[in-house]
Amino acid sequence: MSAAPEPTAADLSLLRGKRVCIMQPALPRYRLSVFSMLARRFEIDLTIAAEFRPIWGSLKSERGDGSFRTIDAPIRIIGPAFLQPSQVRLASSGQFDAIIYNWNRRFVHLGRALATARRRGVATVLWGHGFSKRESALRRWLRNQLIGKADALLLYGHPAAATLAQEGFDPSRIFVAQNAIDHRPVDDATALWRSAAGKLAEFQRAKGLTDQQSVIFISRMEPDKRVSVLLDAFAILHRAAPACRLILVGDGSDVPNLKARARELGIDAATIFTGPIYEESQLAPWCLSAGVFAYPAAIGLSILHAFAYGLPVVTSDNIAAHNPEIESLAAGQNGLLAADGDPASFAAQINRILGGEADGFRTRARQTIDRPGGFTIETMTNGFAAALCCALRRHPPAR
Repeated sequence: MSAAPEPTAADLSLLRGKRVCIMQPALPRYRLSVFSMLARRFEIDLTIAAEFRPIWGSLKSERGDGSFRTIDAPIRIIGPAFLQPSQVRLASSGQFDAIIYNWNRRFVHLGRALATARRRGVATVLWGHGFSKRESALRRWLRNQLIGKADALLLYGHPAAATLAQEGFDPSRIFVAQNAIDHRPVDDATALWRSAAGKLAEFQRAKGLTDQQSVIFISRMEPDKRVSVLLDAFAILHRAAPACRLILVGDGSDVPNLKARARELGIDAATIFTGPIYEESQLAPWCLSAGVFAYPAAIGLSILHAFAYGLPVVTSDNIAAHNPEIESLAAGQNGLLAADGDPASFAAQINRILGGEADGFRTRARQTIDRPGGFTIETMTNGFAAALCCALRRHPPAR
């Protein structure tokens, strides 16, 4: 399946003025520009309903820029179950023409909400991965039972969409909004740092960095990211290239363990823990100084952040354990795959890029974003528009 095409004039007319609600577990910063563009491009009356309390650890919710409304949709967690009764309440409220629900079977009110929406003339879209990292026949069956209750499906990646079509689900109701970040702040920050002669070089001298000879990781530092594998790999790499530095950007529960591990390996002086950095103008010099982006496991949107900076990516070859954004990686073109959990393999692949092949990798990394139908928020919002149009045509609003 190809990227969603640009909406037609008929699509734009259908969407204009529609009251759309997107229900989310949280509203993280990286989603704000996507929803803002969705509302503005298609003149949608958009509301985001999410949990705004800090219940997801280091993942925080934000309110947005005013281009869409936000309402609180509290979630209560009981064991593996998520209780979000506002899923049903909003379906029956008469406030919306269409609701996009998070396609996650752990939300126990989801089935009832979809049934309520259908009775009340509200078009519905299920938005999700379409698979589980711990997939089983039972999980797949339970998740797919919800498909028939929705008007359209919206998936993060083309492989999951193709799998569902092969399993017999109607491909005319399956759409893809490949995940993306807004790369415009990256471009602005890059231009700012490169426009002033010597500014980036001065930063590198102050931080003890050799241009494009550092390894960078940017994400929340939680155990499932397996950053310890990266530390072990860097210890191998650093013995052969003492000028190389490891830059770890972010925060999380695993930071104390990682700092202790760096000391054990004797690489603490060459490892820079920057803490969390949220502004691109402050993050850009670190990324522009690095030569490769390394992410040991479960990579997601971070891969697209790296590509926006023209950074090639090295990550695990356990594709099933990654998030859908792994679809953007073309091994040997914009990055490389290392044997899962193997520090020596990670060190070798990182060294392959730092050792002389960086320029070609960097060019192709940025092309992943810039090519037609690339991983941009324009392409992503096209997918939203296509799914909403399908749902609204199947289930016209009953005002």
